Amino acid sequence: MVARARDLNRASDLAAQGITVRPADYDDPARLNAALRGIQRLLLISGSEVGRRVQQHRNVIVAAVRASSSSPTRASSTPTARRSAS
Repeated sequence: MVARARDLNRASDLAAQGITVRPADYDDPARLNAALRGIQRLLLISGSEVGRRVQQHRNVIVAAVRASSSSPTRASSTPTARRSAS
């Protein structure tokens, strides 16, 4: 499993659980290409910036295709989802 984060410090809890965290931003195609290299499946969590989402999602999907994602992309439209209390 690989997670993408704009700020690696904010994803330190994921790294502590053994999840690989790669730096990337939906607005930075070059970093997305690097972050998604080698993935097999992708879960796209929608961006929260109204007016930018379509281009951001396009950037992620193009990067996933370049990364040779062999499985369909899944998308979530809940950009402000919160962690479960359990």
